[in-house]
Parts: sequence; structure tokens; C-alpha cells
Amino acid sequence: MVFRFKLEHDQELMRELIRLKPFSAKRGTTGHVWEEVAKGVSSAIQVQLNVKQVPDRLNLLKAKFKADELSSARAIGVEEDLHAVNIRSHYNDLNGLVRDYIELERMYLDEKKAKKSAKTRKEEDLANSAAALINESKLQRSQRPNYDTERSSSDERSSESKTESIASLASAVPSQVSTSSRSTPKRSNAFLDEVKRQAKRHKEQIELKTRELEQHQHQFEARLQFEKQQAEERLRSEECIQAGNRELLLQCAKLFSAATARPDNPNFHSDTQ
Repeated sequence: MVFRFKLEHDQELMRELIRLKPFSAKRGTTGHVWEEVAKGVSSAIQVQLNVKQVPDRLNLLKAKFKADELSSARAIGVEEDLHAVNIRSHYNDLNGLVRDYIELERMYLDEKKAKKSAKTRKEEDLANSAAALINESKLQRSQRPNYDTERSSSDERSSESKTESIASLASAVPSQVSTSSRSTPKRSNAFLDEVKRQAKRHKEQIELKTRELEQHQHQFEARLQFEKQQAEERLRSEECIQAGNRELLLQCAKLFSAATARPDNPNFHSDTQ
């Protein structure tokens, strides 16, 4: 016999999905989470559900919710974004529960995508830095033979000149070599410092984004818990009122029975005659 979901079954299913969050399960544990969801819903509605029915029903509810949102946006002539709606939990509203689940799933995927993008950017920055260092090293090595050739030709030409020119050239060449040897490490150190600064800045941005997402998640869970408590309090209040009404009806019935059974009641004498 095919099981047909009712409104209260769908609501219980979405509550269990929001609680367990199967989209955030680690690799290899997703099947176990779906089993836990099916077990929890089955216990609540007193009907044994198949594990496959849970994701199938969830996909159906999400598709129906998105279709309803799109039709509503077209009806008023405004194209609204699904995620522009403020996060709120309606513990007795199916659309509210589906919206909350979709928003939780979107937040998790965005956070996961941001972490992956940050990791990719960091790897690219390190690769670019390494490539730049290698290119600079190659450029320095390629310039050395030209520099040696120019120096030897200059020495040959200056050998034909006066002794004073040879002495001045000999004193100038060591000074150039020492200046070049001192400037190269400075350029390399400045480049490495810039790479470190960029990596530190990227890390700080990622940490700030992570803290914002965690704070947003905590606020959302706090709102869920608060509205759940409000719903439970309303339910308890209604049950107390109904119990009081039932007690009042019983007291009225007892009073009426006692009044009709009194000897001085005209109805009592007519019944006895």
C-alpha cells in the first residue's frame, strides 16, 4: 500500500530535517543521517517510513515551494529573490519550514564555497609567488654572462689607454659588483614581504567571513529555539484552557442534575406523580 503524506506528516518531516541537517553530513555518513530522519519521523507519526521516501518527499516539497514562490512573484508583477525573505520559523506552517530548510542549506553551501574559493586563491597566490621568484632568479642568471662580456671588452679597450684609466675602471667595476650583490637580496626580501602581507590579509578576510557566518547561524538557531518555545507555550496554554472548559462543563452538569433532583423542584413532583 502506497503511503500518502498529509500536512502534519510533511511538517514533522521538515522539523526533523531542520534538526539533523543532512546537507551538512560528512562524506560517507549521509545515508546514516537519512536513516535517522526516517526513524524520527516514523516515531512521531506512528507510521513506518522507507528511507528513500524522505529525500524524495523533500525534493517534491522544495520544488512545490519554489513554484509557489515564482507564481506569487509573477502574480504581483515583481520578480523576487527566494533568499530576500527574512529568515523566520513557522512551526505550524509548512511553507515556513521549507523556507527555513532551504535557507539553512544555502547558507551552508555558501560557506563551503567561500572556504574552497579562499583555499584556491591562497594556492594560486603561492604558485604565482613561487613563479615570480623563479623568473627573477632566471633573469639574474641570464644577465650575468652579458655583464661579464661587457666587462672583458671594456678591459680590452681600456688596456690601450692610459694607466690612469685602467686604474679608475678597476676601481669602478668592484664597486658596481658589490652594489648589485647588495641590491638583489633587498628586492627579493621586499617581494617576499609583500607576498606575506597579501597572504595575511587574505587569511584575515577569510576569518572575518567565517565569524560572520557562524554568528548568523547562531542567531538563526536562537530564533528557531525561541519560536519553538513560544509554540509549545501556546499549545500548553490552549490545553489548560480546554481542560478548564471541560471542568466547567462537568460542574454545570452536576449542578443541573442536583437542581432537578431536589424535592422542592416542581419538575421533581410532576415526575413522581
